[in-house]
Amino acid sequence: MQSTQQLDELTTQLQHFQSALQTFAQNHAEEIRSNPHFRSEFARMCSAIGVDPLVGFMGKRKRGGWGVLGVGEFWVRVAVRTVGVCRRTRGENGGFIAVKEVQNILAREDRQSKAKTEEISE
Repeated sequence: MQSTQQLDELTTQLQHFQSALQTFAQNHAEEIRSNPHFRSEFARMCSAIGVDPLVGFMGKRKRGGWGVLGVGEFWVRVAVRTVGVCRRTRGENGGFIAVKEVQNILAREDRQSKAKTEEISE
């Protein structure tokens, strides 16, 4: 009986914390998208509590994803571009490449295309 009550209390606390984290993300969405250090710290914080910023929160209410903030879209673009680099360099390295090298390739591609993109940090 007591463990059920504790589980309910913990679940409620986690839901409140997730709600606060989502509010924080909404209030700081622009900085999360544009500041690589802030984005990295935000992702680290999410990871520490088991929240995947690519997926977002999927609780009982099924409110989900960071898509509304543009954060999920950023990570999806990075992932797709990273897979592309791995596939293009597969003949040279078997598809395994250092993160720093991928970062350099993506930055070079961004400079060449002169596209306005967010900096991709390690």
